[in-house]
Amino acid sequence: MVAVYTAVMTVCLNDAKAQCPWLPELRKTSIAINLPEKYNSPDGMVCVGDTIYLSINNSIDPRYPGVIVKFGKDCKVEKVADLPLHPDTKKALPLGIEMAPDGNLYVADCQTFAGAMEHKSRLFRVNMKDGRANGVDVVVDGFVMANAVAYNKDAIYVTDTQIDLSKHPTGPTISGVFRIPMNELNALKKDEVIHLKPGLKDKRLIVTFETRNPSWPVGANGMGFNSKGEMFVCNFAEASIHKVTFDEKGKVKSNAVFSRCQGMESTDGMKVDADDDIYVADFLGN
Repeated sequence: MVAVYTAVMTVCLNDAKAQCPWLPELRKTSIAINLPEKYNSPDGMVCVGDTIYLSINNSIDPRYPGVIVKFGKDCKVEKVADLPLHPDTKKALPLGIEMAPDGNLYVADCQTFAGAMEHKSRLFRVNMKDGRANGVDVVVDGFVMANAVAYNKDAIYVTDTQIDLSKHPTGPTISGVFRIPMNELNALKKDEVIHLKPGLKDKRLIVTFETRNPSWPVGANGMGFNSKGEMFVCNFAEASIHKVTFDEKGKVKSNAVFSRCQGMESTDGMKVDADDDIYVADFLGN
């Protein structure tokens, strides 16, 4: 069984209250759903109304394929969609997931989990109609390690956690965020795919980050936007969060460290709530 915990909770070190008396009373986690063995590796999730959509990559037990599932207040888990297997690895490995205003789910397919580093990761569009999947398209390929997915201002944003490892382990790992405009996605014909240029050459790569951790060459990870349209990106192995701002034309205006460490050993998944508070999963700190 795999446990899925309640979506909103405060998780801190045992002595956090002593160090930070301003923190609210800590809450104990509780299991909301026990997933069956066929859904053994949950990753990204997005809440739409009373429904949570969850990506299951099944990397712990690869006998089962990667899928998208959903559940509501009754906690009944229902499969939404199977995902297209990569022609080379014969796997689909979903991570980040987002629902855009067009009503479709956009899902990162991280082929790195299958040992593929040659720009094989992809972005899926799960075409939704009346709450059900009506087919799945591969809409973008050429990522190295596609991870988080977020929507903001007529575009889908995807973090690529390892764009360039050429200088590892003595130099920095380069990661970044790609911006895929919705008009490009909507213009795709059947079976047409946006092919990203390798390395740092693609015009859709809007910002990059450096990670200098020889033990964990893992960079841009979780991502979210606040009510001002400012983008926050986790730099996993730096245990940091970057704040990225944009000018009136949507171009990156600034990219600076917003928070680093402060009790975090790593920065993995992220959600920004309606009050602009940021919640971060600390993978290495559990």
